[in-house]
Amino acid sequence: MVKDSKEKHYKHIAFDFDGTLADSFYLAREYYDLAAKDSGVNKLTQNQIEEMRSRKLNFKNAWKVIKDLDIGFVNLARLAKNIFEELLFNKERLKLFKQIPNVLDDLRKRDLKLYIVTYNQQQIVENTLRKFNCLDKFEKIYTLDLFKNKSEQLHELIEDYKINKDEIIYIGDEVKDIETAHKVGIDVLAVEWGYNSAKALKKYNPEYQIKKIPDLLRILP
Repeated sequence: MVKDSKEKHYKHIAFDFDGTLADSFYLAREYYDLAAKDSGVNKLTQNQIEEMRSRKLNFKNAWKVIKDLDIGFVNLARLAKNIFEELLFNKERLKLFKQIPNVLDDLRKRDLKLYIVTYNQQQIVENTLRKFNCLDKFEKIYTLDLFKNKSEQLHELIEDYKINKDEIIYIGDEVKDIETAHKVGIDVLAVEWGYNSAKALKKYNPEYQIKKIPDLLRILP
């Protein structure tokens, strides 16, 4: 889906990481199920998962899901502990989506400059990219910073590389990514294979919205 038919030629592509390049959402679901089993808590139903995907990922909506589960404070504390342990001891299992390495290769062959702007940790991002021989595809990785949000990181990227805002696009899987890009004043491409549902993404009017990973090569010059 493209909001308008005007053709643009971007020179710089900034990617979100989790849910966009890396299959974090479904891995997180697996972690939750394992932690829930060890905590005496029910797994999330498919309806609950789709309800989550229809909402913005923030503390308010996360708390609503927790309240709806009605699991009690003790089980909630146990669940949180077990989820943290799953993340801590299984962080090396994070994988890129299968078609992403080939797409990144193709984009680099088109002389596009690639970057990552994410709230994930530098070491996790770099290790994951290195496993798939993709670390050298990116000019720079802007990762978790306690003093900067994503919009500030995008501003920093634009300033660091003296980029014209018409020549860069941000690619992400959440409605927050759309809001962030528009706050900075750049175009955004929303992908439907990550956290938020297609319907939720569309409400926030991204310049582009795609269903499949190979569609990146159709949209980008």
